[in-house]
This record gives sequence, structure tokens and C-alpha cells, in this order.
Amino acid sequence: MAPDSNSNLGNSNGANKPRVGVMLRQSVTGEKSSLRSAELDVLKDEYQRLTKHFKELHKHLKERHAAMVSTGYSRQALAKTMAAMSEATPLAKSAGSNDAAVSGVAASQSNYVNTMNALATSSHARADDFQQKGLDYMKQWQEVVTTRVNAELKRTDQLRRDADHYEAKVESLEGNAKKLREKGKEVPAATKEKLDRNQQKLDEAQKLYHHAATDLFLLLDEVVDKSWRDLHPLFLRLVQLELNATSDDYNLVQGDLKPILAQLKQLAQSKHINGPRLEQLEKSSPKNLSTRPNPANVRLSFGTDAPEKAPASPGKTKPAKATALLPNQKKTDNNGSKPSSRAPSNRGRPQRDQDSDDSSSSSSSEESGPKQAPPPRKSMADRMKQFGGGGGNSSNNKNSNSNSNKPSSSSNGNLRGSDGGGRPSRSAPGRAAKTASQHPPTTHDITDEFKNADPSQWNLTKQQFSGSFVYATKGKEEEVVGQPIAKGIDKIKKHPEKYLLLFYQSNMIDWPADQQRYILIHREGSSGYKPKGVGPKGFMTLYMQEFQALPPFKDDILPTQYRDEYTDNMTHQGRRLHNKTNKPLLPGRGMGCCDSPLIKIIGDVDPSDIHQGSVGDCWLLSGISSLAEFDGAIKHLFRKTPKLEQRPLPGANKYTVTLWDLPTWKEKDIIIDERLAAMPDGSGSVLSSKPSEDGELWVCYLEKALSIHCGGWDKITGGQCTHAWALMTGCKEQYTIRKSKKTGLYQCFGKYNPYERRWANHGNSPHDGEQSMWQMDWPKVGGGGDKDLELTEEELFQRMCAWDDVNYIVGAGCSDKGADGGLVDNHAYSVIEAHNDVAGTDIDLIKVRNPWGKGEIEDGMFDDDGPGWQKYPQIKRALNPVVADDGIFWVTKQEFFVFFSTVYLSASNMTEFLED
Repeated sequence: MAPDSNSNLGNSNGANKPRVGVMLRQSVTGEKSSLRSAELDVLKDEYQRLTKHFKELHKHLKERHAAMVSTGYSRQALAKTMAAMSEATPLAKSAGSNDAAVSGVAASQSNYVNTMNALATSSHARADDFQQKGLDYMKQWQEVVTTRVNAELKRTDQLRRDADHYEAKVESLEGNAKKLREKGKEVPAATKEKLDRNQQKLDEAQKLYHHAATDLFLLLDEVVDKSWRDLHPLFLRLVQLELNATSDDYNLVQGDLKPILAQLKQLAQSKHINGPRLEQLEKSSPKNLSTRPNPANVRLSFGTDAPEKAPASPGKTKPAKATALLPNQKKTDNNGSKPSSRAPSNRGRPQRDQDSDDSSSSSSSEESGPKQAPPPRKSMADRMKQFGGGGGNSSNNKNSNSNSNKPSSSSNGNLRGSDGGGRPSRSAPGRAAKTASQHPPTTHDITDEFKNADPSQWNLTKQQFSGSFVYATKGKEEEVVGQPIAKGIDKIKKHPEKYLLLFYQSNMIDWPADQQRYILIHREGSSGYKPKGVGPKGFMTLYMQEFQALPPFKDDILPTQYRDEYTDNMTHQGRRLHNKTNKPLLPGRGMGCCDSPLIKIIGDVDPSDIHQGSVGDCWLLSGISSLAEFDGAIKHLFRKTPKLEQRPLPGANKYTVTLWDLPTWKEKDIIIDERLAAMPDGSGSVLSSKPSEDGELWVCYLEKALSIHCGGWDKITGGQCTHAWALMTGCKEQYTIRKSKKTGLYQCFGKYNPYERRWANHGNSPHDGEQSMWQMDWPKVGGGGDKDLELTEEELFQRMCAWDDVNYIVGAGCSDKGADGGLVDNHAYSVIEAHNDVAGTDIDLIKVRNPWGKGEIEDGMFDDDGPGWQKYPQIKRALNPVVADDGIFWVTKQEFFVFFSTVYLSASNMTEFLED
């Protein structure tokens, strides 16, 4: 029986890219004519053309992104130059200034500098959006396709070689038998038996190959001929991004540039500017060119006739220059009179001209009547929200408050009663409660977490930046208007436990106090904040309070003598991760990774501690999540790490993780240092799983050790949770249960070869070793049965309940076909609990968890806000569901079998690892 195309789950991040043409040629063309397929051969060139299109599309998307970034900076630079050239001229009001103390331009004043800065911020935010929705999607699409195709090519090629091998053996044995018969001799019975046995293996191998080749054909047909379906989301996003960009700029232009245009038109009328005058500059005499009233009467003083320059009054500004920047103030023209001075109360807030009207009015300076106020401007907070200046969320996570409560449910034995219809009781006398079901949810107040932190562990930084951020989750944003920025800076200094950062427009700090404004971001609910465009050219200023739980190492580099042999040379997707500018992360040492007073390796182990990162190993994390139901099982893996409960220690830390070497089925110790792999993009984010909300790091280090044990990050992209369980428990009895396409009933598969009566050769990576699975006898717990037994959904559910009772580990996998209910295609989930006849309602429920730590079923009967909880309050009382976007959700038995095509089982009793 060939494994179906869903056997590898979580292929979301790709792996090393082998030579596709060679693999296609090998997989498509067997040495024997019985293995050739003209249809597959045709798809080879089409697939290679698709890979070329991928490269071209990626190149042009990168060019477009670079242009968007460049546009933002060029707008700012152009505006600054225009303002500098307009200084002390009638154009200054429209142009604005780079010097707020001189120009007095407030945030409510429309001018070219302010508008271009806002447009630049908008451009930078759109570039971030383009990166996430365009470039990142393109990259993921390419990696998913190539990884999946390459895996199928590898599998098909292996099966082809197996078939060729057995065909050669059969031909050899038949040749020997033929020679004996030609000599009049009888073919020995042993030779006949050997020939029959190899012929049987050949038939099976050819059958497996034909199935795999068909799967490969269907896959190539889908990714090549139907690639437009995958292009559609990108097309849609690009159109929407361009539309949003046009709309945002239009709104800003309408609100800010129209008044500026009106000012410039009015200035042209009042100053008699009829258009460009380059021809006059080139040909007219200076006297004809001059706009002075009487240029012929101009006389210069020379020598001793030159007037003495009056000394400037100490401590005063230059009134002539300041007023020249504001053409709305009246002054007599060339008559020696001083321009009128401005009222002190209006310092920093330019007023409209007393003689200016609407956009194209030609009224004289003496015209009276009501004046139209300038269009209202949005607050800085609103503008930041509109154009991304306040943040560029890269992951669309919800507020982390929702993730801070750990899930809980009741372990009441009454949940497992009889339904009166002969179904077995779920009660299990003497059974210990599972960890995730034992503890009620606890609230997590981050202010309390940091309140008693050592003051010496806080580090206040100040930076100039572009006005935009990237972040994982965003906490409360508090805008303060009409108060000195210095007061806000004092707040963040005195209350670092409450405030994460403060930012403001840099030149605003010199404005009058009642015109200043700033924004505070609360620490509660905020994570992963990184300012963008950091450097002296940034027009915004940022103060950030960072916490360092552990002493930092010099230059954020772990000393050589404390390093393991793996981290420096880690790669992902064939790309080296770490170098001088992109360093591995040191948790708790001020690099933005788990900088929390609660930092620890293991506390209260819980499946909610797991939050998948950027590696496509949901199969592995689903396996870890299931194992985390049993506290002792995780601690058992770290049992050779001394002082585990005290770590991380202030000095360099090393951890020993004991895993199973599957080729030998013996335990092996993996010794790793405290560094975690960083994303290769320089963002300072963790590549793999994130630390838990309450500062636990065990998931990070277990995943690191497993990746090393399997041969690297690319070797754990795609797999099955049963393989993960084998790596961590050493249990061979791993089962994959899926529905037969012919009968619609469930069959049991595993790695035991019944024809050769042996276990398949395993590799530590799910991509190594024998990939085939065979039908196996069902596990004895729950009823047993031989390999030919097939079960209905009801029968399989009853066995799941029995497996749950004896603390076997259970998981489930989604296919990419049929209803998805908001679940992720080709994704592995953990089955935490199975209950029948809950609270005597005759309703069967299964508790499931997404290893991403977020993303749940939509519109389910018992989703977080599903109607089932209200309709059956007795079920709600019994199960005590937690409403949170934590990836944990309940499904009915009927929903489970609609959404999940595969059930995974590790027949290892985990009761010994349960802790009170």
C-alpha cells in the first residue's frame, strides 16, 4: 500500500532545492519500459518553465518593493531641499521648514514638508505591507511547490529503483531456470520459491511505483496547469495594495495638498506670477527683469558710505527672518518699514493670511468677510494607524492577553458515563488527570511581572527612526496631546513595567508645550517591537525600555569555549543563518528574545507553551504538544541537564536533551548551548518556536535539539507526528489510521513490513530511511484486530476514547480536500482529550490543539463562541472551556471526522509521566 499524498504534513517552508530536472528525468524514466510514462515526461518541461517564472516574478516583486522604499526617502529629501530653498521667502508658508523653532509649523498646519513626511511614512508602511503580502507570499508559494514536488520526486525515484531491482532479480532467476530446463535439468524447488517470492515483491514494487507515479503526475498537473489558482491570491493582493496606496495618497493629497495649492495660486495672483520666466531670466535686462518698484533708483553705497550693521539683540531671534517665513503677515513693500510682529500667544502656530480667501479668490488684501478654515487634520495617532507609522504588524496575531491564559478542562469522571445504548463507559478508576486538564486558567498581569524587577536590569534606549515598526503583538496605544514630551519621557523612565516605548515627531519637542504630542505603547500585550528606518535621517524619536534578565555577553556573542558544534553553521532553506551582522539570539540577555523576569527552562509544562515559528515542522510541534500533556515526559528528555530548575544561569548555559536514535533504537544525548537560531532577514526574531508567554524556553531548546538530531532545519520540514513520538519516546508502535477510498472505512498502517516480517529501516529525519507504510494489526487496547480489519467512525471514536483512558498519545491531520472549517490544509493537530456522552447529553466531544498556538475551528458547534455552550450549559460546567485564541478548541465527533482525514497514535502508555 503506497502512502498517500497527505503523509507529509507541514510542508510550509521548503527545503534544499535539488536539481529538479535530474530528479524529474530519473523519476519519469525507469530503466525498464514498464515504468515509462509519456504523460509525466511532458510535464517535465512545463514544471521547469514554472520554476523560471517563479524566479522572474520574485525578481520583479523585489524591484517594486525597493522602489516603494526609495520613493518614501526621496519624498522626504525633496521636501527638505524645497523647504531650505524657500526659507525667508513668501513660499515658506507653503513649503514649511526643517526648523520648527523658526517656522513655528504645528501639526495642524498644512505645508509641503509635513505632507511629504506623511506621504513618506505611508510609502514605508505600504512597502512593509507589500513585503508581507506580496514578496513573502511569493516566497512561500515557491517553497511549498518545490518542496512538495521534490519530496514526491524523491519518493517516486526510490520506488522506481526498488522496482528495477526486483525486476533485475526476477530476470536473473528466470534466466537461470531457463538454462537448467534447456539442459534437461529440473529447476530446484528453492529456486522456484525464490523466483515466486521475488516476482511477488516485483508486483508489489511496481504497484507502489505506479501509484506514486500517478500521485506525482496529479501533483505536477496541479502545480503547473492549475498554478493560476495560486497566482490568484497574489494578483488579488497586488491589485488591492495598489488601490489602497492610491486611495491613501488621494485622501492625504485632498486634505493637505489642496490648501497648499490654493496658497500657491493666490500667491501667484498677488505677486503677478504668470508662469515660468526662464526666457526673461535669459534675455531681459536686469532693470526690466527686476520686480522692485523703482529699480532705476536703486543706489548702492561703496567704501565709507556703507551703513553700519546694527548688532543683534542678545538672546533674541531674528524677527525679520521669522516673519519673512510667514507671508500671511502684512508688511510694506520696500519702504523701509519693519514687518509687523507676531503675537506671543501664536508662537509656533502660524495663522491664515488676513487677506487670503478660498483656493482661487482674487480679492485684495483689504477684503473683509468670513474666511474658510483649513481642512481638519487627523491626529498623529490616527495618521500613524492610517499609514503604518505606529506599527507594521507582521504576523496578524491578536493581543497576547488572549494567549496568556492556559487552557483547562474538568477531569470529572462523570464525563465518561454510559449513554444507555450499550456504549462503553469512559470512567477509568485510579487514572491521574492530565496536566492541561488539571489546572484552572490563571490571569497573567505583565505589570505585576515587571513591577518588582531589579532596576539595574532595565536599559533605556533612544533612537531616530522612520515612524514605523514591525511587531508580533500590539498592546494599548495611548496618545497624549497638549502636554510636554518631557513629561512622557519621565513617565517611561519611572514606570518601565507599564510602558514599553514612547515616540514623537523629533522637531515637536521645541514647540510650545500646549502644541506637543506623543504616543505611549503599553508593555501589556506588546511583543516583538522593532523600529524601522533607524538612523540619523529618521524624523521620529523613540524611547524604549528594554529588560535584561541575564547579564549580556560582549557584543552579544557567546564566548567560543561555551559554544556547541552546531549553531554557528546552521542553515535553513539552503541559506546560512548566522554571520557577524545576524547573530544567534541569547534569550534573556537584551537581544529581544524572552527578556522577562519570569524566564526559565521548564515551569508548568503545558501544550499552550508551544508557538510555531518559521520552520515547516508542525508535525514535530504537534507531537511535542501531545507529549506536553504529560509533564514528566518533557522533563525526562532534559533529565541529564544539571540544575535544570535553576536555569538559565547568569553564566553561559548548556543543555543535554536525550532523544532516540532511530536507526539503532538507542538513546543519544544532544548537547546544545543557549543560543537560538535567528531569522536570516536580520529582524532579530527567532527562527523556530517562540518562548511561552510565561517565559518558558523548553520548547525552543527541544526543537533545536531535534533539528540537530535529524540533520538540520531543512531535514524537519514536513513529516508525521508519529515520527516525532518515536524520536522522543523510543516507541516503535506508531500507527497511522486513515479512511479507505474504496470502502469509506478506516484502516491501520505502520512501519512494520508483514511481507518481510521486520520493522522498516528508520532514519532520524522523516525524509531518511524507508518511507513506505503497510497495513498493520490494530493495537490491542481498544479491541485489537488483524491488519485487514476496517472500522466505522463510531468504532474508531470509541477506540480513541479507550486510548485516551490509558494515556496513549493521539494526533490528527487535515487533508487539503473537502470542508476545512477554518482549519489549515495538510496540517497536524494534537488530540488532547476524547469524551463520549458528555454530561449525559449523548454528545461526543474531542479537544484539539493547533501547534501554532492560534487558529481554531470556525462556526463549530462548540468553538469558543459556538451555540453548543449556551444550548448545553451542563457541558460548559463540566468542561470549563477557555475562550482564547490559543489554538485549543472542541469539536463534535461528527465535525472531527469531517475535518480530519487521518488519526495518529503512539501506543506508549504515558501514565508514569503524569505529575500531580
